[in-house]
Amino acid sequence: MSEIGKGAREGPRSELLEHPKCEDIELLRGFVKFYTSLNSSLRTFIHYRVLSRFGKSFEQIILENPSSVYQVLSGALGQHNAELFLYMFKTWLERQGCIKSIEEIGKILGKP
Repeated sequence: MSEIGKGAREGPRSELLEHPKCEDIELLRGFVKFYTSLNSSLRTFIHYRVLSRFGKSFEQIILENPSSVYQVLSGALGQHNAELFLYMFKTWLERQGCIKSIEEIGKILGKP
C-alpha cells in the first residue's frame, strides 16, 4: 500500500501529540527570542516602564533573574497586561512547536 493510503488508514493524529514539550531552560531561552521578536515600539514602551519602576532594563532583568519576569511586568504594566504578555508568549511558543500550559509558563516566569 502506498504511503498515502497508509496514513489515511491510521486516521488523523492530533498535532498536540506530535509536538514535544519544552524543557524549562529552553523556555527561558525562548522567552528572550520572543521578546526580541516583538515590535520595537512595544519593546521601547516596556523598556522605559520597567526602567522607571525598577531601575534596570527589562533585558537585564530577564538575564539576571528570569523567575521575576512576571512580577516585573505586573509591577510596570499592571496585572492584566502581564497576563496578556504570558498569553502572547504561549501563542509564540505554540508556533515554535512547544506546547506548555499557561500555568506552567507563569510558574517558570515567576507568577505566584
